[in-house]
Amino acid sequence: MRDSLSKSVQMAIEISTKSIERSAQHEAQRTEQKAKGELERQKLQNEKEAEEASKELLELQAVAAAVESTGQAKAEAQYNFTMKDKVLLNVRGTSFLPDNRLCSFRGRTHTTTFHTQFQSSLC
Repeated sequence: MRDSLSKSVQMAIEISTKSIERSAQHEAQRTEQKAKGELERQKLQNEKEAEEASKELLELQAVAAAVESTGQAKAEAQYNFTMKDKVLLNVRGTSFLPDNRLCSFRGRTHTTTFHTQFQSSLC
């Protein structure tokens, strides 16, 4: 009888041990799956944020290029307009002094203000 009781206790311990092992294994698998799911979710979130940042960067680069282009075009237009004024004034007998004042020859006696930063004056 003692032998039978010992075997029963041994079997109960084995069953209990296997049950605890299976439960622990199941919990470990569940925890692993949860961690994998969270990792995948974080990966997708990071990719989304990277795409949004990339999109914002491209938009800002486009705005910067437009501003640069507009500024360049404005500078060129202003330069061309100024050069046109100088050419027209030289054709009409007016020249620029070294300090960018206009000097009229052929006896002109009036003072004219032009669209550009230059102002005519008598010599």
